[in-house]
Amino acid sequence: MAYNHRMSQQFRGSQQHHGRGRKKEDENDALMRLVNLTKPTHDRLVKIFSYLINFVRFRESQTPVIDEHFNKSEKTKARIDTLYAENQEMEQRLEEMRRNLRANEAQVKEKVRRNDELKARLLELRRNQERVAETLERVKADKTRRQTQLEEKTEKVVRTRQEVEKLRPYAMESPVSLQASLTELSENLLREKAQIDAMEKRARALQTSSDTFTVVSNDVQACVKLLEDISVELQKEEDEESRASRNKEAISERGNSVREVEQTEKLLQRQLARWNERIETLRKNAQEKAEAAQARMEELREVQKQLREERAEKQRDMERRRIRIEQTEKKV
Repeated sequence: MAYNHRMSQQFRGSQQHHGRGRKKEDENDALMRLVNLTKPTHDRLVKIFSYLINFVRFRESQTPVIDEHFNKSEKTKARIDTLYAENQEMEQRLEEMRRNLRANEAQVKEKVRRNDELKARLLELRRNQERVAETLERVKADKTRRQTQLEEKTEKVVRTRQEVEKLRPYAMESPVSLQASLTELSENLLREKAQIDAMEKRARALQTSSDTFTVVSNDVQACVKLLEDISVELQKEEDEESRASRNKEAISERGNSVREVEQTEKLLQRQLARWNERIETLRKNAQEKAEAAQARMEELREVQKQLREERAEKQRDMERRRIRIEQTEKKV
């Protein structure tokens, strides 16, 4: 009742001072809002509690989303740890492969040096083989030529002897001519013998040269066999070089794989940072809203407490006034 009386007085005062300006109207509006807060109506209380219930429901409905994002961040952290462990393992394997590569490079260098030496020796042996083959061809040609000359001389001696046999009957008729013929034949025979001896010496020399060439040919065959062994060694060296190159390519591929893992790790770290920022923002917003709601509840409790105190005070005041009125009526 006192509240209605005061509201009517304020309304009448606002009508009386309506022309005092906009400032007075704002003060009155503020006073009305304060009154609505201090003594809210039933509809306003329903709205306030509805807002509180909706806020609590909203917070409970968003809790699974927050938990989902938190679980995703935990899974991302576990994935990052797994990738980090795999990265460490790959780095260890890469370091081991690098050590093997360095060891293989030393072996390859040593084998390349031996390969170069063997190639130089092979070239030298080939040149020696070519020289020996040329000498052998010349000796064979000389041998063939000398054998042909020997056969011609032998054939000439046979023909000469046949002619001597044919001339023998004629020599029996004249001793002087026979003596002359004998002398001539003796001289021819001596010359032929000398030529035959020379031919035999040349034949023995050719035989010796042939034996020498046979020995040289055996040496050449040994050199050829050595060259074949060297070729086999060179093939082995080339196979080892190809394996070393394949190892280098494998190391390069592992390096590319490591770089891809590092890029994936960086991308996951950036995604984790973004999710952490979002989660932190949601937590801050939820905490701020909770703090604001808590502060609002405290304010409402204080307002309710003040309203209760004012109501109790007014009831006591009304009781005192009623007693005074009753006492005044009794006195009258």
